[in-house]
Amino acid sequence: MAISLVASTRGVALLPASAENFLTWSVVSRPLKGETPTIDLHGPTDRAPLSVSRLEQEFGWRARVGCEESALDLSNWWMQHPEGL
Repeated sequence: MAISLVASTRGVALLPASAENFLTWSVVSRPLKGETPTIDLHGPTDRAPLSVSRLEQEFGWRARVGCEESALDLSNWWMQHPEGL
Protein backbone atom coordinates (compact mmCIF):
# COMPACT_ATOMS: atom_id res chain seq x y z
CA MET A 1 0.00 0.00 0.00
CA ALA A 2 2.80 2.43 0.85
CA ILE A 3 4.37 1.87 -2.54
CA SER A 4 1.08 2.52 -4.36
CA LEU A 5 0.55 5.71 -2.37
CA VAL A 6 4.02 6.99 -3.19
CA ALA A 7 3.63 6.09 -6.86
CA SER A 8 0.26 7.78 -7.20
CA THR A 9 1.05 10.99 -5.28
CA ARG A 10 4.71 11.54 -6.17
CA GLY A 11 5.47 11.27 -2.48
CA VAL A 12 8.43 10.16 -0.41
CA ALA A 13 8.56 7.20 1.97
CA LEU A 14 11.10 5.38 4.11
CA LEU A 15 10.84 1.66 3.45
CA PRO A 16 13.08 -1.30 4.31
CA ALA A 17 15.56 -2.36 1.65
CA SER A 18 13.56 -5.55 1.12
CA ALA A 19 10.68 -3.47 -0.27
CA GLU A 20 12.79 -2.70 -3.33
CA ASN A 21 11.76 -6.06 -4.79
CA PHE A 22 8.14 -4.87 -4.94
CA LEU A 23 8.58 -1.42 -6.47
CA THR A 24 6.77 -0.51 -9.66
CA TRP A 25 8.68 0.96 -12.58
CA SER A 26 7.57 4.49 -11.62
CA VAL A 27 9.05 4.38 -8.09
CA VAL A 28 12.74 5.15 -7.61
CA SER A 29 14.67 3.68 -4.68
CA ARG A 30 17.64 5.40 -3.02
CA PRO A 31 19.56 4.00 -0.03
CA LEU A 32 20.09 6.26 2.97
CA LYS A 33 23.61 7.50 3.63
CA GLY A 34 25.44 6.42 6.75
CA GLU A 35 25.42 3.32 8.87
CA THR A 36 22.78 0.70 8.14
CA PRO A 37 20.45 0.41 11.13
CA THR A 38 19.93 -3.03 12.60
CA ILE A 39 17.43 -4.27 15.15
CA ASP A 40 18.10 -7.41 17.15
CA LEU A 41 14.62 -8.82 17.68
CA HIS A 42 15.80 -11.70 19.83
CA GLY A 43 18.67 -10.17 21.79
CA PRO A 44 19.32 -10.39 25.52
CA THR A 45 17.77 -6.95 26.00
CA ASP A 46 14.30 -7.91 24.75
CA ARG A 47 11.54 -6.48 26.89
CA ALA A 48 8.99 -8.66 28.55
CA PRO A 49 5.64 -9.05 26.77
CA LEU A 50 2.89 -6.67 27.76
CA SER A 51 0.97 -7.64 30.83
CA VAL A 52 -1.76 -5.92 32.81
CA SER A 53 0.60 -5.32 35.72
CA ARG A 54 3.25 -3.83 33.43
CA LEU A 55 0.71 -1.53 31.75
CA GLU A 56 -0.44 -0.32 35.16
CA GLN A 57 3.10 0.13 36.43
CA GLU A 58 4.48 1.95 33.38
CA PHE A 59 1.43 3.87 32.15
CA GLY A 60 -1.06 3.90 34.99
CA TRP A 61 -3.59 1.95 32.85
CA ARG A 62 -6.12 -0.31 34.54
CA ALA A 63 -8.72 -2.56 32.99
CA ARG A 64 -12.32 -1.53 33.67
CA VAL A 65 -13.39 -5.12 34.28
CA GLY A 66 -11.76 -8.28 35.58
CA CYS A 67 -10.75 -11.35 33.59
CA GLU A 68 -13.82 -13.41 34.54
CA GLU A 69 -16.26 -10.66 33.55
CA SER A 70 -14.35 -10.06 30.32
CA ALA A 71 -14.36 -13.79 29.42
CA LEU A 72 -18.09 -14.04 30.16
CA ASP A 73 -18.78 -11.01 27.97
CA LEU A 74 -16.75 -12.54 25.11
CA SER A 75 -18.55 -15.87 25.51
CA ASN A 76 -21.94 -14.13 25.37
CA TRP A 77 -20.90 -12.24 22.26
CA TRP A 78 -19.85 -15.49 20.55
CA MET A 79 -23.24 -17.04 21.36
CA GLN A 80 -25.02 -14.04 19.81
CA HIS A 81 -22.71 -13.95 16.74
CA PRO A 82 -21.97 -17.57 15.73
CA GLU A 83 -20.79 -16.43 12.30
CA GLY A 84 -17.78 -14.83 14.03
CA LEU A 85 -16.44 -18.18 15.19
